[in-house]
Amino acid sequence: MLNEQLYNSPLDMDEIGRLLRDCYALGGQFDAIRLNAFLGDRHAAEAVSHLVLNFPRSDGEAAKRIDAFVERAVRLGFKDATGGEHPAGAALLASVLLTTLVPKRFVEYRHKHWAEFAKSLDYPMPEAPGYGEAIIQSSHFARFVCETKTFKRHWKDFEPLWALAGICWIGKCHERPTIPDPHPEPPLEDEVISALEGAKQQQMVWHRKREQRLRNQKIKLAMEQHGRLRCEVPGCGFDYFEVYGKVGKDYAHVHHCKPLGNLDGAERMLLKDLAIVCANCHAMIHRGGKCRPVKNLIQAN
Repeated sequence: MLNEQLYNSPLDMDEIGRLLRDCYALGGQFDAIRLNAFLGDRHAAEAVSHLVLNFPRSDGEAAKRIDAFVERAVRLGFKDATGGEHPAGAALLASVLLTTLVPKRFVEYRHKHWAEFAKSLDYPMPEAPGYGEAIIQSSHFARFVCETKTFKRHWKDFEPLWALAGICWIGKCHERPTIPDPHPEPPLEDEVISALEGAKQQQMVWHRKREQRLRNQKIKLAMEQHGRLRCEVPGCGFDYFEVYGKVGKDYAHVHHCKPLGNLDGAERMLLKDLAIVCANCHAMIHRGGKCRPVKNLIQAN
């Protein structure tokens, strides 16, 4: 587990990198490229250690610690396509590490997701002067929601902040954060939390617990059968390693051909129900909130 790795000294950055690449919040195409660039720098372990070691209890000192990490991570690899700085990606990585380290205090962070979620609940979310303060504000908001009677009534198990982060991310963007959102704004509090009743609640827990294991097994099977990861959509065949070189090695999206939201009870998800796809095909499969068949996605002209 990632939290166990963060307490090791020295840090095993190969294992930390493997676990981070399996994180849904870092699964966007360009997020993965920037993450690989950061992890490939020899100073990455030192930067992560400085972030997590003896993490401050006070919000003020915590914000300073996060901002220092963001500044350093930008220098070590978080750049945009033109070589410019990309601090938002570094802040996302910081939030993922802190969510793992202190799951009752932090949430995975993208400003637009949490700002719009807070707006939908009429929760005041002022503009923060830096990423550290913004991550802390979003986490305060998430903890506020988790303490409401409605949330507690419908969510009694598992890490509540992780659950709320899933609601926030799924509500804002059904798939990956780099894909333009074709969906409406998240509904109000009672409607959001009510979606977790009964089997729906269990499905979200299963999804978060099983996503990494299933993804790893599917990718392992594809590598054993084909020696590389190509998009399985007929007519596509995109290969990240072939196009991007070593930063794209072992990278691909894994698509659930049976939407988890449509499963009844404890129906088992098999590897044959998963498909290796590229980010573009994954976006088109789900565009408009649908789940289109992989085999018929690309139409002949």
